[in-house]
Amino acid sequence: MKVGKRRRREAKTDYAKRIRLLKSNSPRLVFRKTNKYLIAQYIVSKEAKDEIKLGGNSKELLKFGWPKEFLGSLKSISAAYLLGVLMSKKIKEKKAMKKQKAVEKVKKPEQPIEAPKKVEEKQKVESSPNTVALHKNEIAEANTNPHSDLHEEKQKVETIETPKVEEKKIETPKVEEQKTTEKKEVKKEVPKIKRTEVSAKGINLPISTKDAKFVCKFIVKKRIGDAIRDLEKVEVKRKAVPMKGEIPHRKGKGISSGRFPKKAAKNFIVLLKSLAANANESNLDEPIIVEAMANMAARPYGRFGRTQKKRTHVKVIAKDKTKLKKKVKK
Repeated sequence: MKVGKRRRREAKTDYAKRIRLLKSNSPRLVFRKTNKYLIAQYIVSKEAKDEIKLGGNSKELLKFGWPKEFLGSLKSISAAYLLGVLMSKKIKEKKAMKKQKAVEKVKKPEQPIEAPKKVEEKQKVESSPNTVALHKNEIAEANTNPHSDLHEEKQKVETIETPKVEEKKIETPKVEEQKTTEKKEVKKEVPKIKRTEVSAKGINLPISTKDAKFVCKFIVKKRIGDAIRDLEKVEVKRKAVPMKGEIPHRKGKGISSGRFPKKAAKNFIVLLKSLAANANESNLDEPIIVEAMANMAARPYGRFGRTQKKRTHVKVIAKDKTKLKKKVKK
């Protein structure tokens, strides 16, 4: 029996997709989710080796005005959207810098042409004290002897006069500026549609579907803040979630039997925090959880196919309390 690759067995890497990505030679943007933040990376692969060109974290949103009150919702949908916008700006800036550098390389200033070595050697010889003395003797002979070669060269230099070129000022005709009246386009402001409903989804959560259904019933018709507080009490075993079936009895008002599903409560708190962030962005005054549903997801097998893991899809919907239709009693 041939054992497959570890990342394949853990359902972390799809090697068929990875081969297609490597063959395409195209860069990609990868998002990763941690317990607190979102991580984004701009990756380019060369010879089956990934090279990270740029990186970003949802923690950077705090510099751009993300409220510190919602520090716990830095991995929500709104934070993911803003992180994507931030990464696109970073990538554009890097590409612009590359273009600028390429242009600067092409437009390099021309280096001055260096004089040949022979000319430099001549200048050194002429500037030496022995040659200066010889030149003085030759000049003295030329002044005394009018038939010498140097005397003739002097006369030739005196006769040649450089002609003076008169600079003519070219008068440029003045062009009258034509004033053009442009009609200013008035942009009509599109009124923002105020949402009355927000939702949050949890996909492939590692929790029991049975426990998730009872937790959904537990949080429905509550405010988001109250639901989070109650689930925090469930984590500490101070409040039980009411359940049905052959389950031990618990103390509490209106509870016959119940349990403390810690893992489910922990995952639901994260989901409700992202729902609160979405409600805050949509300017909902009093958001109330109207609907919460849990469905069974595809359950992967564990190591060597001995066990089957638990997976659940969860969806929570909240609406504005002021715009809920009140039921009229007959």
